[in-house]
Amino acid sequence: MIGQTITIGHIAHILLALPAAPTAIFATSNALTMGAVAAIKTRGLRCPEEVSVIGYDSYEWQDVFSPRLVTVQQPAYLIGKRAAELLLDRLAGRKMGPPETVVLRTNLVIRDSCAPPCAARRS
Repeated sequence: MIGQTITIGHIAHILLALPAAPTAIFATSNALTMGAVAAIKTRGLRCPEEVSVIGYDSYEWQDVFSPRLVTVQQPAYLIGKRAAELLLDRLAGRKMGPPETVVLRTNLVIRDSCAPPCAARRS
């Protein structure tokens, strides 16, 4: 996990060094979130004043970040339950044909890591 986080942090460093650097990062995994937050801090930037961060998958440990992270919370239990039901239906021959698309609701958990773009960071 550490090596993965460093690599992901390196990507965030590259993005944050661009002439038209992003004013926000939407990280789609915990490793991406940790890498982005680390890169922001290492570059001496402030979150959310200069770079906003939104993570995906809300976990209890995210509340210990400063600022507390805005996250998209997905229904992990329901995802697993529905996937198991679909698999069992296929294995039992109750469902045939093309794969079924299932859309489940997510929840945006508003905390402190997002703000309007800083005028100095906009290009």
